[in-house]
Amino acid sequence: IMTKKLAASILCLALAFSLAGCGIFRGAAPENTPAVPDDFSLRFSWWYDETQKNILDTQTGSIQKDLASDGTASAELRPEPDFLQRLYELVCKYRLTDIDREMTSQELADDKSKAVSMIPLEHYEISVTLNGRSLLICGDQTAVYHMTSDEDAANFINAVTSVKKAVTELPEWTALPPANGGYD
Repeated sequence: IMTKKLAASILCLALAFSLAGCGIFRGAAPENTPAVPDDFSLRFSWWYDETQKNILDTQTGSIQKDLASDGTASAELRPEPDFLQRLYELVCKYRLTDIDREMTSQELADDKSKAVSMIPLEHYEISVTLNGRSLLICGDQTAVYHMTSDEDAANFINAVTSVKKAVTELPEWTALPPANGGYD
């Protein structure tokens, strides 16, 4: 019983750290992050309904917002160099180029019978191109339950939280209509 209480306490603490943006396994922040590679681009999407994704795409210069019962709205995005630098630093800080598997509870659970399920379930995709290499990391919010036991899960959730915050603070994003009756 004591072990279950301790495990529950650790899980709650990990969730609190995640929501506060203070992940347990944060990679050491690079002292001198190199300049953004010329071919750097990032596409980040998150959704509850796959037909209505929220999307930031620095390569195509666009953002899309899920308006829930009102469909989606899009806008042109001309990312400033400091915004691209910030995104690049997040990719480096959270070592996204080292993650080579899906970030879902089903994938992360050692014992597949203990995989976590949630409803509604928010899904994520992070696609990065840099230095002639492209990668795609897919996952969902159940990865938060593995943050204390898996460094990749912690880095993924911290990256999702940080990039999502950066996107939703963009003037182009805030100028889009609010979601009507959904999750924002």
